Amino acid sequence: MSVKKSSPLSTVFGIIVLVAVIGVLYYGLVLCTQAGPAAEEAADRAKLRLTTESIWNISNIPYELLSDDYQAVITKSEYEDVMNQTAPDQKTIDLFQKIDKVEGGAKFLQGAATYYCGSVEKPVTGTMKIQGIEYRVTQAVEFAPNVENFEPEVINWTITIERLTRA
Repeated sequence: MSVKKSSPLSTVFGIIVLVAVIGVLYYGLVLCTQAGPAAEEAADRAKLRLTTESIWNISNIPYELLSDDYQAVITKSEYEDVMNQTAPDQKTIDLFQKIDKVEGGAKFLQGAATYYCGSVEKPVTGTMKIQGIEYRVTQAVEFAPNVENFEPEVINWTITIERLTRA
C-alpha cells in the first residue's frame, strides 16, 4: 500500500482555508461578544442626559453613533449645534423633526440584542419651553451593533413633538 503525497499547491490551499476559518471564528465569536456590551453602554450613557427634565439634551449621543441612514439626512455641524446647546431653541425642533422622518433599515447584527434609551412601549417623555411656547417631547432611541464594524450605533430614533401652549 503506497501513500500518496499531496502537492505543494494543495498544502498552501489547505493553510489558506484554515486561516480563513480561524479568522471567521475570531470575527464572529470574539467581536460579537464585545459588540453587545458596547451598544448597551451607549444606551446607558444616553439615559444619563436624555431624561424627563432635559428631554432636549442629546449631548451623550455623539454624531458618530448615528447610522448611515441618519447621517445621510443630518449634517454633523447641524447635529453638533443642537448637541452643544445649553437650552433648546427652534434648531432643536427642526433637528428632532428631521430625525423622526428617517426611515429605519440600518444594517445591524441580526440576532444581536438591541438596547434602548426609552422604548416604544415606555419612551422618555418630558417638556421643553422655547420662546414661551411649551412642547411635550417623547423619545425612544434604539442602539445595536453595526454589522460591518461591530461599533454601537443608533438604528431607530423616534421623536414625537406636541405643542402644548400657544404663542
